[in-house]
Amino acid sequence: MTLPHRIVQFYDKGGSDVMRGCTKPLAGSGAPPSLIWSDMTRAIRIHSLSEARIALTEARGLGQAVTLVSARGAAGHAGAGWWRALVAAARAEYPDVPMTAILDCDDSAGDALACLREGVERICFSGRADVAARLRQIGAQCGTEIDPELPDGLDLRPLRDKAAACRVWLRAEDVGNG
Repeated sequence: MTLPHRIVQFYDKGGSDVMRGCTKPLAGSGAPPSLIWSDMTRAIRIHSLSEARIALTEARGLGQAVTLVSARGAAGHAGAGWWRALVAAARAEYPDVPMTAILDCDDSAGDALACLREGVERICFSGRADVAARLRQIGAQCGTEIDPELPDGLDLRPLRDKAAACRVWLRAEDVGNG
């Protein structure tokens, strides 16, 4: 069964194809509800404060909210403190841009616990269900939301013109079958 998806293509200034992105099935597509990402903000994967600034600048220019997501497993290799500081700096510089920020812990309960101790607001944990349930209980006490998977989104790392890609991504409409 082919389901409608968001399809977005990005081009560099020379017109060659730089990236083709595909998100999860669209609401109303007949996909099971668990496969539909219902968050209305566009996710942008960032790897640094400079990439966060680019995404937030473009979101501000378009008057849109944005979801910043870390690289996969970033809690393990960059750390909860790094992410918390990055998000705090981004919020301080862009207080007018509605933003959600999600740090990926992969399947590491230890990294997830470090995020809870550090005060990270939202994380992704993809480990065992029983461990995830316990982490959600602890997270509820700390004010941390825990998602089972990262939303798909635009990864800024490989793109040459990150700002242009953000503008296209944030303005993109749902465009039918993928």
